[in-house]
Amino acid sequence: HNCKVLGVIFNRFSLDGYYALEKCRESIDSYFEQYRNDVQVYGLLPELDMANSSPEEVQEKITDSFTQYVNSARLIQDLKHFDGNSGLQEKVLAKPKNARKR
Repeated sequence: HNCKVLGVIFNRFSLDGYYALEKCRESIDSYFEQYRNDVQVYGLLPELDMANSSPEEVQEKITDSFTQYVNSARLIQDLKHFDGNSGLQEKVLAKPKNARKR
């Protein structure tokens, strides 16, 4: 569909054990450096325990997890670069050709 993939964020990693987040990071980074160097790994997120959490607690857990485990600065930088080179903003703001008049 001609959709540019800037990068990936993996989720639901355990923080301990054989498939722990930090143990998998090196292999994932290595794979993308070797085979998909056009795609940035923005982060690896751990599994979050949401049981018995209020909506506010869920929001806080997700925010804290992204802050700690995702390279948001790089993601925003890449989005700005992509947008600047693609005219994305103009495309998003443009009225669709098949839009109905009201």
